[in-house]
Formats: sequence, C-alpha cells, structure tokens
Amino acid sequence: MKVTYEEFFKDPKKYITIAETEDLYLIKNGIIYLHLNNPCGDRLKAARKLIGALKGCDIDDEDLGR
Repeated sequence: MKVTYEEFFKDPKKYITIAETEDLYLIKNGIIYLHLNNPCGDRLKAARKLIGALKGCDIDDEDLGR
C-alpha cells in the first residue's frame, strides 16, 4: 500500500497497524522514502492468539515459575 506523508501523519496508528499485515510505502513528492513491513507477521499473529488464550486462564506468578 502506498501512502503519502500527509496521510500517514493524520493517523499514524492506523497505518502502523496496516504495516503489521502488509507492506506500506511512505511517499513524498513521488519518491518512496520509507518501506514499512513486518517480516515476522505470522509470529506476531501467533503471539497475539496465545496472549488472548492466556487472558482467559487463571494463572498466577507461582504457576509461571514452575
């Protein structure tokens, strides 16, 4: 996805979230100045699923120390 600097700075959080799943190119004056991507996207998704699953579990610090 190609985004201009002006668009990016209006809502940077939105575009950083997009960069987690697809390549993002920041363009200024027709030139690509920055390429954002997430080379470990699959690992990030897996970690989020794991964290979501753990939130539903009743575990305490003693359990984590075992």
